[in-house]
Amino acid sequence: MTLLDVLRHQGHNVRPHVDPQGKIHFLDNTVVVPASMTPVKPHTFHGGEDNIDAGATTSWWEEPGAMEKERAAVALAFPGFVDISDPAEPPRFAGEIDTGFGKFTVAIVHRRDHGLPAVVPIDGKRRERRAGRRYVPSPHLYVSGLLCVAEESDWDPSSDTSATVIAWAAHWHAQYVVWRLSSRQWLSEGYHPNAA
Repeated sequence: MTLLDVLRHQGHNVRPHVDPQGKIHFLDNTVVVPASMTPVKPHTFHGGEDNIDAGATTSWWEEPGAMEKERAAVALAFPGFVDISDPAEPPRFAGEIDTGFGKFTVAIVHRRDHGLPAVVPIDGKRRERRAGRRYVPSPHLYVSGLLCVAEESDWDPSSDTSATVIAWAAHWHAQYVVWRLSSRQWLSEGYHPNAA
């Protein structure tokens, strides 16, 4: 049973939001959500094989206004993240997520086909926990070690931005910290607003 399940069982209609530093807050739908909070869009963690960039003959980020939309969304929701893009490559943003129980630096790297961006740990920390004399990798990682923050089908390039993916990465890290500290199973498979 997840925290959301417990709150819903008690009659609270809550939804996860992320503050600009990356902490998750569960806010009841009856309260006014501060403008600084970003709602976590529904998504599913999984793992396994990495998503493959199907490539593209044109660069979506060169379309008029495409990068302005990305930069504005990230600056508004997560001002600590910076654009580290190389003009010859797909867009990328990097910054720190502070869960309150650990800080994690990641890069959000878009794909040429405008599919679900990759979430790349760039802080040198392995996403694992100690189990006796060995280390166990975190659930919900791709084979490459990149974070699996959502299903490919959760991503809608016409409305989602890097800020969407940063919020998913913050939710992933909040779950990871609980998993690492509790030595229990992963507590959430994502955010599903209509879950029982």
